[in-house]
Amino acid sequence: MKGLIMTVEHEKFCRISYWKGSTASSKCGEWDRCEISPRSTHSGYGTHTFTPDQEYEMDALIALLWHAFKAGEEHELKRIHTALRI
Repeated sequence: MKGLIMTVEHEKFCRISYWKGSTASSKCGEWDRCEISPRSTHSGYGTHTFTPDQEYEMDALIALLWHAFKAGEEHELKRIHTALRI
């Protein structure tokens, strides 16, 4: 699941930015910090910063945000089905 989340779906539910000093970078390039935050403006979760040696923690946060996103999608589908009496 990790590869799928990081490459395909993460843009739906979180922002991931890589930085080398004060210059934007990429996961494939050199970076010294990664910032991850929920895409939702309603979330009070905020931005979390990681270093390259914290990949496990980064993956755990991305997985948590993905699961929250999927739960929200399912909730909205149920709400739509109820409203439309499907």
